[in-house]
Amino acid sequence: MGKKLHLDWTSKSISGAGRERVPLLNKEASKQTNNHQSLNGPVSDLEQGDAVEAANVGFCRVFSLAKPDAGKITIGTIALLIASTSSLLIPKYGGMIIDIVSRNISTPEEQSDALEDVKNTVIYIVLIVVVGSLCTTIRAWLFSSASERVVARLRKDLFSHLIQQEIAFYDVTRTGELLSRLSEDTQIIKNAATTNLSEALRNLTTAFIGFGFMFSSSWKLTLLALAVVPIISVAVRKFGRYLKELSHSTQAAAAVAASIAEESFGAIRTVRSFAQEIYAISNYSEKVDETLKLGLKQAKVVGLFFGGLNAASTLSVIIVVIYGAYLTIMRFMTAGSLTSFILYSLTVGSSVSSLSGLYTTAMKAAGASRRVFQLLDRVSSMPKSGDKCPEGNPDGDVELNDVWFAYPSRPSHMVLKGITLKLKPGSKVALVGPSGGGKTTIANLIERFYDPLKGKILLNGVPLVEISHEYLHRKISIVSQEPVLFNCSIEENIAFGCNGNASGAEIESVAKMANAHEFIEKFPEKYQTVVGERGLRLSGGQKQRIAIARALLMNPRVLLLDEATSALDAESEFLVQDAMDSLMAGRTVLVIAHRLSTVQSADSVAVISDGQIAESGTHEELLRENGIYTALAYDNQSSNCPVSDLQEGNAIEAANVGLSRVLSLAKLDAGKLIVGTIGLLGASASGLLIPKYGGMIIDIVSREIKTAEQQSEALDAIKNTITHILLIIVIGSLCRAVQAWLFSSASERIVARLRKNLFGHLIHQEIAFFDVTSTGELLNRLSEDTEIIKNAATTNLSEALRNLTSVIIGIAFMFSSSWKLTLLALAVVPVIAVAMRKFGRYLKQLSHTTQAAAALAASVAEECFGAIRTIRSFAQEGYAISKYSEKVDERLKVGLERAKVVGLYSGGLNAATKLSIVILVTYGAHLTIMGFMTAGSLTSFILYSLTVGSSVSSLSGSYVSAMKAAGSSRRIFQLLDRVSSMPKSGDKCPMGDPEGEVELNDVWFAYPSRPSHMVLKGITLKLKAGSKVALVGPSGGGKTTIANLIERFYDPLRGKILLNGVPLPKISQQYLHTKVSIVSQEPVLFNCSIEQNIAYGFNGKVSNTEIEDVAKMANAHEFIETFPDKYQTVVGERGLRLSGGQKQRVAIARSLLMNPKVLLLDEATSALDAESEYLVQDAMDSLMRGRTVLVIAHRLSTVKSADTVAVICDGLMAESGTHEDLLRQDGIYTALVRRQLQGNPKFVYGDFISESLKKLVEKTTAQVATIVK
Repeated sequence: MGKKLHLDWTSKSISGAGRERVPLLNKEASKQTNNHQSLNGPVSDLEQGDAVEAANVGFCRVFSLAKPDAGKITIGTIALLIASTSSLLIPKYGGMIIDIVSRNISTPEEQSDALEDVKNTVIYIVLIVVVGSLCTTIRAWLFSSASERVVARLRKDLFSHLIQQEIAFYDVTRTGELLSRLSEDTQIIKNAATTNLSEALRNLTTAFIGFGFMFSSSWKLTLLALAVVPIISVAVRKFGRYLKELSHSTQAAAAVAASIAEESFGAIRTVRSFAQEIYAISNYSEKVDETLKLGLKQAKVVGLFFGGLNAASTLSVIIVVIYGAYLTIMRFMTAGSLTSFILYSLTVGSSVSSLSGLYTTAMKAAGASRRVFQLLDRVSSMPKSGDKCPEGNPDGDVELNDVWFAYPSRPSHMVLKGITLKLKPGSKVALVGPSGGGKTTIANLIERFYDPLKGKILLNGVPLVEISHEYLHRKISIVSQEPVLFNCSIEENIAFGCNGNASGAEIESVAKMANAHEFIEKFPEKYQTVVGERGLRLSGGQKQRIAIARALLMNPRVLLLDEATSALDAESEFLVQDAMDSLMAGRTVLVIAHRLSTVQSADSVAVISDGQIAESGTHEELLRENGIYTALAYDNQSSNCPVSDLQEGNAIEAANVGLSRVLSLAKLDAGKLIVGTIGLLGASASGLLIPKYGGMIIDIVSREIKTAEQQSEALDAIKNTITHILLIIVIGSLCRAVQAWLFSSASERIVARLRKNLFGHLIHQEIAFFDVTSTGELLNRLSEDTEIIKNAATTNLSEALRNLTSVIIGIAFMFSSSWKLTLLALAVVPVIAVAMRKFGRYLKQLSHTTQAAAALAASVAEECFGAIRTIRSFAQEGYAISKYSEKVDERLKVGLERAKVVGLYSGGLNAATKLSIVILVTYGAHLTIMGFMTAGSLTSFILYSLTVGSSVSSLSGSYVSAMKAAGSSRRIFQLLDRVSSMPKSGDKCPMGDPEGEVELNDVWFAYPSRPSHMVLKGITLKLKAGSKVALVGPSGGGKTTIANLIERFYDPLRGKILLNGVPLPKISQQYLHTKVSIVSQEPVLFNCSIEQNIAYGFNGKVSNTEIEDVAKMANAHEFIETFPDKYQTVVGERGLRLSGGQKQRVAIARSLLMNPKVLLLDEATSALDAESEYLVQDAMDSLMRGRTVLVIAHRLSTVKSADTVAVICDGLMAESGTHEDLLRQDGIYTALVRRQLQGNPKFVYGDFISESLKKLVEKTTAQVATIVK
């Protein structure tokens, strides 16, 4: 008690000293901050997790991304100009044909002359079509390939820029948000910078050239047509600005939803452990609904705009036609010139309308990509590394000189307060003290993850900021509390940082030094074993030993060990420590540890408390001082055969996904879509009535008008026709507005529904699915792929229906004009249909391959952002960029192949449709000359055929989009169709008397990702209600697996696990997880407040008093109260803003609040200092009364009070009994205890295995083969 009081008093005195010194620094820091802000604007983006607000993003910024492909785009643009010109020459020659057939032809000679003139005109048209089609092929190919290169370049640039940002940026920016920018937003920018640029140029050139031809037909009519342009331009600009802001807000909301999904998938074990799948779904759905709300608002604006634009553009054409008819009647122009002018005005009007749509898309891209450009423009707040490579003599001198530091995310909370510490070359310095005191922060600063606010850190006498980044991290290597491994082989993980220059012998050598070689050799694939996302397929101790091997291979001069052996059992720790002691000779070592065995051999020990060095000296000197260290020391002494889809990470192959599956997603919005379809039919019919009346006008003006009376009659006829046209336009525009609004709103609802359904389905998949499926891939499906399906099911559906109705109604009107011409027109349809189908199938396959490659790139990015500290520590930013770029290049290769196919198809389709129209016009001219139809009927027929041809062409585009959606969404439907391999939970809620009995009966288990490696071999274990059972033994022996099975993260292959006498599969999941709670080695916290993290699992139904009570029990209350925001402090992504010990205590408090009957503690106190562990253990001892407790631990103080201790070795229960019973057996347990207390020489497990256990091992060897089979 005296020591405890002394510790409290010392802590208070240090805390008081800190409070006296901080204000001076705060004034300086405040002054510097103010000065910096005055120069560069606000720099507090880290506080809110947003980058510094960039300047407004305009067109030039979006389109400038295509600059590196300027050569190809220039050639494509030339081809585009030629294609546009050729398309506009056709109406000119069409008008000439109308003039020919409008002649007064009465004799066979006149008919023969007219037919000869038509023939000559058609030859020119055919030549124009051939040239135009070739140019269309070149244009489509070059712009599509440039499009693929732009998105590849943008993604690589953005990734490489982000990976170079300072660590503080990642403390406050969610990985999910960054992935959303890398996938969804870059796709939008890609379309804006190339595909939309191509369309914009095509429409712009068509408009300009069209105006030129219009002037040549009639300058009066052209000036009248131009009068309406400013009105439409102003409306488009105002709408574009408003839509840009709406789009930016929508994308921001979508990014927040993506980050919540990333957090939930990454913490799936925690979500499952607390039965909070419904809460996760609710949280995600809430953010998706926010996105939906903005999307629906956007849909209304889109509807109003398109309705108004349709009315304005069509009315402008009608005004022009009225005046043109007047000029023709007055003989200022011919009927052919008027026909050409009508065709020009329709073409120009369509181009202007498309330009407005493209402007809308560009504005949407500018809004959605604002954050991307902010990220690309963002300058790291840390100064760039220098280029010095200081070689000390001897090498490895590290010095901290009056270092003050506060994390950028919490600038008002000073973590280090004037730390001065010298690490001499070759010395071993240990840092000890309470969790949250600043020990890990010192290691982070030496690694230069952050720069101090004041003071300097030097390596070999040179400030870190002046040293080359690569050189620094070759000299300094770190192994942290929670090591991060990558989703690749063990060999690749150990060699990380050596750029492939490490031999197999070197890798094995360091693995042996880190005591990892033996367990690696037991895996079927040995060093080629893939460890899974974040190393999930390995135990905590196995991960730690691989991380130590990785650090040893770097052969650094300065070694930082931040609780590097915390997850190892006593024997493994002794072996690693023994290897490292010889390795440390001649190196500078900084050890952060809580175990006495780890620090007592240090040359110097520094006690860090409340950001200051409270005590310093050797182990013996500090013990004599009888201060904080003495109290800590006292407390320490007292206290692969593939059998399923999981092997490859792919879901079971679903049936082929067809158009019906894509379009079926719109079923729930059937009512709105039916109304929208009616509006669409009305708009299509009204649009097709206009050519009919246009033909009537041509017939009127083609009459022989010589007298004033004939002119008056013609003008009256024109007036009556125009009245009908105006009525059609009004109805058509209203229908267009309704159709655009309802289809856009349905589009937003579909993507929201799909995302919620997919997330809800995924969150309920078994844990084994997440072991082998990367979070990045799942996020890619939730963002990019759902967007593609949304467009296919609504936007593309709307366009397909509009084009289909236009084709059907257009063909009906064509029959009314001439059945002979119509039958000829229909002869070309089968040819185009066959070409479309063949192309569609090939493109579908290409699209699926492209999306699969994109998902792989996204998973690499997710892994790199999540492991940024490890990447920075090994100076492997270049390797990460190379790995991501490789995956992006794979996607690019497929995209370029697709671009060639798109080019050939576009050119071929253009030639087929145009030539078919030429054939029709030729035959139509023949029929008119022969008197079977009028010039007006031929004009109407030409307009119908152009409309139908355009619609067929657009239908093929819709089919292409649908095939692309079907291909890219195959994985989504596989995920939605995927049935969990674990049986559904039952509905039983067994109440024991007493409650909390757990039994494992002959349990055999192998992880689904490694079915041939048996982890548990016939484990039988009974946890009586209210008892405390401890599991000990070597890392990788199966202890954590037992806890995972009791939580029902997995089901055993054979045997049963029962709670209160009922098998776990028959028990309700919610009930099971209210009765069983776990605290694991590496606790996962969520990016919200400490209060919300502790209350996780209660859906807000817990009081502040209850939260504070459990925080006090877990010894967390005091450090929480030191934060400025106390319980409202946001902990950051995965709790990165807290120290390891602080995270662990918050997790313990969270578990205690659940008040479970069965408590699983998997190394729950491994990250706590001795004092904190003592206080937590003391609180938990009283709390455990009446509860069943399973403790997995390596510390003697944690297990000796257990009712039963079970030694788990190689999947078998080697020994079992009380602490005293096992000590008397003088077996494995005795050896483990001896290692921890005395550090005796190495022993071999086989020396301590009894004869009965040897027989059991022999028996199980045969059984393993049977179980695996």
